[in-house]
Amino acid sequence: IRWSWREGLKDRFHVLTAGTVDEALALLRTAPVDAVVTDLRMPGRDGIELVERLRSVSPAVKVFVITAFGSDPVIDRLFALDVEGFIRKPFEVQLIRDMLATHLGEEIRDQRSKIQGRTA
Repeated sequence: IRWSWREGLKDRFHVLTAGTVDEALALLRTAPVDAVVTDLRMPGRDGIELVERLRSVSPAVKVFVITAFGSDPVIDRLFALDVEGFIRKPFEVQLIRDMLATHLGEEIRDQRSKIQGRTA
């Protein structure tokens, strides 16, 4: 699944992948990112723990959570952690592309406005 996501996104985004929370956290220590797309269920620790850890070390990172098992309390907890999007399986990779483009596009426009404001 990670391979298909990477292939479906790599023409527009630089994609890094990890199979566990620990791998993701180790990767994020060495490679700052603008967004994280994570599954709720992963080997060992779950996606909620990843989101909690992300919020403590990189609160500005955009987070999108994918799952087939999200109950209302889980979704409520994720939104309390300020995730940008929740994606229910099954889905098409295009949905992730669109969500990332929308959320990261807004950030890029905001950054350009700030830069233009400083140079004006």
